[in-house]
Amino acid sequence: MEINRDKWQTEFEKNLDKAERKQISKVKRFYKKEYDKGIQSFVSQGQTSFKLLFDEKDLLKIYRDLYQETGLQFAKWYSGNFKKFIKKSFDKNQIDIWKNAFGSFGSAMGAQRVTLVKGTALKTLQRITQQLISDPEFMTMGSSQQARILRNQFSLYSQQQAERLVRTETTAAANFAQKEAANSIFPGVQKDKVWIAAFDDRVRDSHAAADGQQVKENDLFIVGGQQMAFPGDPAGGAAEVINCRCSHYYVPRQDAQAAAGIDGFALGLGGGSATGFGMIDAIAAVGSTLVSSAQRMISDAAKTLKEAKNQLNDLFSQYGFNIDKITMSRSLTLAQYNERIQELKKLMSQYNFGTEANLQRAIIILNKSTRGANGYVSSLRNGGNLTKINFGDEVNRWSSRNRIVSTEEFVKRFGSAVDEANNHLSTMIHEMAHVMARSNDPRHREFFNKLKEIRVSYRADIAKYQQANNYKAYNEIYLGRYANHDIDEFLAEGWTEYRLSSNPSQYARLIGELIDQNFKS
Repeated sequence: MEINRDKWQTEFEKNLDKAERKQISKVKRFYKKEYDKGIQSFVSQGQTSFKLLFDEKDLLKIYRDLYQETGLQFAKWYSGNFKKFIKKSFDKNQIDIWKNAFGSFGSAMGAQRVTLVKGTALKTLQRITQQLISDPEFMTMGSSQQARILRNQFSLYSQQQAERLVRTETTAAANFAQKEAANSIFPGVQKDKVWIAAFDDRVRDSHAAADGQQVKENDLFIVGGQQMAFPGDPAGGAAEVINCRCSHYYVPRQDAQAAAGIDGFALGLGGGSATGFGMIDAIAAVGSTLVSSAQRMISDAAKTLKEAKNQLNDLFSQYGFNIDKITMSRSLTLAQYNERIQELKKLMSQYNFGTEANLQRAIIILNKSTRGANGYVSSLRNGGNLTKINFGDEVNRWSSRNRIVSTEEFVKRFGSAVDEANNHLSTMIHEMAHVMARSNDPRHREFFNKLKEIRVSYRADIAKYQQANNYKAYNEIYLGRYANHDIDEFLAEGWTEYRLSSNPSQYARLIGELIDQNFKS
């Protein structure tokens, strides 16, 4: 099969430019917002410690969204090159599976990088503000003039740092997506892959030397002395990854059989879109630990409801839970179950849920809401031993849980504030808070005493702002009506916001940080 490599790389870079423009705009807004907060605290309070800025949860969401959006764009582009040669359509669940796959890979990438990204941004902010403190001319200026100078300066930093982050990650996301698309079309290990160097004069010598290198699909490229699964693979290290714009493609072997049947091949056609593709095949572990672990998460995605049920059983059993039975609701899609399972994997690896009260009895896990409750956790009244977890299946009972900071009225939501994109996970996170800690478990008495202190302060602030008709301050901290029910719901609603909001409120952060101190592994 002949490949027009120049045309392939031209189309790849066109798509890469499009993806980068979109993501740079989003990431720059985040940097600018965080820098503006730092500028305001510096100008108004002389603050030069900015630990609460550039929250790692916000950065993790940026990584997940970037990989998911860029991955879908390139998976569709790659598959679009084969569209007219495919005899029959693929499974319609493929887009949802890809979304979960790319999002999971982005989360894995982010988990390795957000601490460094945050540290770089904070060091920049601290360096500039500390320099200006020693500048007599700057210190004699009014606060508005100081803020204007700083905003102009940090606008440039926001652009530069956003470009560096995005240009590095979009290449990795794009090439990883092409690997997934190729695996959807050509099953098994029936293909080779070929490295294509970027055209411009900025291309690294090591990448130019790798141009045309062809290896088996599960083997690694040797680039600059480093082993890499694809361009942008973090296993190559910063020297071979940052700002890379290379691509790669897959060459089916002569005996290759397409997943949906292909009569001929025409790679490098450019453009195109397609929907509905075959299921992802298991991907062999390659390169670094990071890539291997991310790919295992992807290949582990359940293909049937029965597989999802078995994965839930295996996951809880892995952490010492004794499972009596699990019931599944058909109101949830397979993609929704897979996303729940991936979120549970993260939670259970990060926090200690295997307390004595949870492991004493065989438990039942349900996924079916009732008339009176979207979900619930049951435990014995004496001793607090866990008996049942219901994650529910009504993912859209509340159409919106966004925080509205009105200056004209008290906005009294039922639940705490959650990003729209995470609303469908809110019941599960809420119930896992109850699994982690319950007030009727005497072993958690000290934790709940500390939580009560936070609750007393929260209630006092709510009452103070309500009495003064300070709508803005009230709405900024309000955790919802359900948080007022009792101390357990105060815990669960606060932690739900802490986990699922890109900008948790003051008391959600306090609750989340208390949980981190007491239960984080």
